[in-house]
Amino acid sequence: MIVIDKWPGLITNASPYGIPPGAAVTAVNVQFLTPGEMTVRQGHTAVTWSSLTAGTEAVRVMFRAPCKTTERLIYQDAAGVIRQAEGPS
Repeated sequence: MIVIDKWPGLITNASPYGIPPGAAVTAVNVQFLTPGEMTVRQGHTAVTWSSLTAGTEAVRVMFRAPCKTTERLIYQDAAGVIRQAEGPS
């Protein structure tokens, strides 16, 4: 058994044989919201966004911007318009 005081992190540009014990070269279904802290991602659930600035164009790219009090999505539609949504409600 290997005891690690601190997780060495995700090291994607190294050989799996040359990384320190406990480090990873891939990470699946985990998230890194706090530096040095790995947590398991939550599963999918249906939500609605009360302040969605709706448009008729398809969404081309979307980014998640978590805040302490709410969650925010910033996205660009096919027409090039940048929109945001706060929620979920």
